[in-house]
Amino acid sequence: MMAIKEIRKTVDELLGWLAEQGFVGDEDIKEVYAQGERFAKVVSEGAKRAKRLSEKVLSAMAASFPSVDLETAVEASALPPRKMFKRKDMLEHQFFPFKLADGAVHIAVINESGFLFLVQKSNELGKTFKYFSAPLKDIIAAIKKYYPAS
Repeated sequence: MMAIKEIRKTVDELLGWLAEQGFVGDEDIKEVYAQGERFAKVVSEGAKRAKRLSEKVLSAMAASFPSVDLETAVEASALPPRKMFKRKDMLEHQFFPFKLADGAVHIAVINESGFLFLVQKSNELGKTFKYFSAPLKDIIAAIKKYYPAS
């Protein structure tokens, strides 16, 4: 947001100088601002469309994850180390890391809502994540059972 204000200030200064020098008139300045407004609207609409497309792609990806029954799939001895994930993040982004096997972290998610967070976390940890779907109630129950509040 700050960059837009800085650009606007620079344009204002430049147009002011050009007007002082007699290179542009009031009509020219109005047209520059009108074009800027039209450009901003096009950019804004493009950003909205890109966001909608991204959400659809993530939703389709999440729908393709195999389902997992956390009651039978979770073994305390196979859980990833506690330091990998914070309970707060699991609750906020609605996921549960239920297994660490062959260097990959198996993670149950309910939908795409936490997926971007998990992609970032995967990069941060340098780990491969395998995604599975599970109902929210099962994810919350597993978090409460294996990652109790301190």
